[in-house]
Amino acid sequence: MITNKRNLTDVFDKSVLLQEGYTDAWVQSLNQVAIGSLSEVELDQDTVLEARIVGHGKEIHVFGYQEDGIEERLRAVETILEEQDQYIDSKKQTLRKKYGDYVIMRQILGKDEDGQAYAVRTVLAEYGKGGHQR
Repeated sequence: MITNKRNLTDVFDKSVLLQEGYTDAWVQSLNQVAIGSLSEVELDQDTVLEARIVGHGKEIHVFGYQEDGIEERLRAVETILEEQDQYIDSKKQTLRKKYGDYVIMRQILGKDEDGQAYAVRTVLAEYGKGGHQR
């Protein structure tokens, strides 16, 4: 798993994200919660509280952040799966059809010093609407 901090200017530029292969987004903002195609979902840096932007095998997570008493309004972290990464996918049915039929959450696994598996990170892997994958 590769993890990178991303520049917020690029993260809120849909043309950059689409060019990088990102396709869908879940966005919680001050005025709505939306999930859908990246080209259709509103992505406004001034109102976003949290977002997950996904492409095949990768996710950008946008969230509020605080470290050592210093608060950032938003931070963006990209997670990219590598071929050797192990993970578990869990399909979840959505309760409201306006958010699609299902989401797939992916738990990326690591091993502790005793060889026991644990979830290193959980990412949004996929969302489906109308019986087909996006």
